[in-house]
Amino acid sequence: MAQLSLTRRALWDIRGIKAYSVENGGEAVAEEYLDAIEDALIRLRENPRILRTKDGITESLCFYRVRQHFSSVR
Repeated sequence: MAQLSLTRRALWDIRGIKAYSVENGGEAVAEEYLDAIEDALIRLRENPRILRTKDGITESLCFYRVRQHFSSVR
């Protein structure tokens, strides 16, 4: 299994996602969103080959979609 660690910026972004979700959809929506992010991180740790590059963006940056957002990995 691959190692996965989050940067301070990523953790800050997740806190922002939670705050925005609570404010705009309520606590239950925020928890669903955070669960989706956690599930995606587990999938990425278990199988990093699911990461994809995007046309027009450097190949050293890979992406994985979580709902309508993309997680990026360098």
